Amino acid sequence: CPKEGAEEWGPWWFEPSHPHVRGRKPSMLEFYHRYIALDEKNNADQPFTVAFPQGARFAASRARIHARPRSYYETLLQQLSRSIDPIEGYWMEAAWYDVFH
Repeated sequence: CPKEGAEEWGPWWFEPSHPHVRGRKPSMLEFYHRYIALDEKNNADQPFTVAFPQGARFAASRARIHARPRSYYETLLQQLSRSIDPIEGYWMEAAWYDVFH
């Protein structure tokens, strides 16, 4: 949190110098539309708001998990297995709700 209070919060996520933005591919929007929403051809240029619990704390029922095919999760796992600290892991933290809803 900013030491001077809430008025110091800014659009840090979108600043070019932010470590999660700087030269990382895919971008959060590209990853979200390609692997989470599966709508990259229709909505890739549409803005959206993501609200998520920090630290990826969530619960999902068996029925919600089984609502998507196994191949969906296998593709996500492939994306997260490319390096020790993939940028996609940060994108997943923000996307768990959409994966299961």
